[in-house]
Amino acid sequence: CWRWVNMAALSGYNTLFSGSEPVETDLPINGLVEIHALPGNGGVIYIGSSDVSASNGFPLAAGEALRIAFVSNLNQLYYYSPSPQGLSWCVRRL
Repeated sequence: CWRWVNMAALSGYNTLFSGSEPVETDLPINGLVEIHALPGNGGVIYIGSSDVSASNGFPLAAGEALRIAFVSNLNQLYYYSPSPQGLSWCVRRL
C-alpha cells in the first residue's frame, strides 16, 4: 500500500476463496483503494461488480495490484476466482 501523512488507512485480506465474493462485507471508505493478488496465488483473480467473472473482470495474476481512485464502500467491489486464491487490500479513508 502507498504511504500517506496524517490520513487514516485500513487494510485486510481474503484468502483461499473460490467463486465470487465481495472484497469486504461493509466498509464505507469514500476514497482510494489498492487491491493486491497474493504472491503465492497459483492462478488469476478477477475484480469487478457483483456479476464479476473470468470473462468480464479485471485480471490480477499473483503479485499484481490494481488501484482504484474512488470507491464509496468496499462491498461494491467483488472478486472471482475459479480456484482458491487470495487478495489483500488497503484503503485511504477521506
